[in-house]
Amino acid sequence: MNGEETAFTCPHCWESQALTLDPQQTDTFVQDCAVCCNPIEFTPLRDDDGLVVGVDVTAE
Repeated sequence: MNGEETAFTCPHCWESQALTLDPQQTDTFVQDCAVCCNPIEFTPLRDDDGLVVGVDVTAE
């Protein structure tokens, strides 16, 4: 599996981090912050070709 890396900022601790998304990942998912351990909701944002252009991050 080759992932697609995108940057995000934790909405809880404001730490900048990188996230590797599975190329098949299209749904919103929840994952704990690697720094502060609070849950974060991620929604992959893709362009018309299906490439990752970012990620929408929301405090869970």
